[in-house]
Amino acid sequence: MTKDEALKMAIELIEGTKLHDYSPHIYDEVITACKKALSNQQLAQENRFNSALAVATVPRTHPHQWQGLTDDEMWETLSTQKTWTMEEVARAIEAKLKEKNT
Repeated sequence: MTKDEALKMAIELIEGTKLHDYSPHIYDEVITACKKALSNQQLAQENRFNSALAVATVPRTHPHQWQGLTDDEMWETLSTQKTWTMEEVARAIEAKLKEKNT
């Protein structure tokens, strides 16, 4: 028996008993809790289905393969000036890599 079947059975049993007439507030709380649990269970199942559907419909593409610099490209980039600070070297290489990978 599934949880959903048990909750439905409990609701039917409680609603069908004469005890419900003697303490309606207690039984109403139990029935409300069972119905809420049942609806939350159904909502969770729908959300899982919708999430799976969303994932299944996303087109699969191959990620862009990172392109590094060849030795020639690196030297070509650095040959534009006679002297470089370390920061200038790093920035020039970074700019060349961004250019190549966009």
